[in-house]
Amino acid sequence: MADPCISCTTFNILAPIYKRLDKENQSSRESEYKAYWLSRNQSILDRLLYDRSSIICLQEFWVGNEELVDIYENRLGDAGYINFKLARTNNRGD
Repeated sequence: MADPCISCTTFNILAPIYKRLDKENQSSRESEYKAYWLSRNQSILDRLLYDRSSIICLQEFWVGNEELVDIYENRLGDAGYINFKLARTNNRGD
């Protein structure tokens, strides 16, 4: 009998509250533009689901945005993943 194969993907998705869009204007963040963060995160999810790792670990996940959390939970849940979240200390949003 073959040993089971377990794979793990770890990915820093760079929370939109941290992603700067303009080097000249450091206060401009991706979180201000839903179309940007939604598109980028849909692409990240597409890639994660394509790879089909046994375990997926995400860093800098924007837990402060319920819509984004729901998107990840729904798409990963539909693919059979069980989701766990742990917010960073000090209410940083990710």
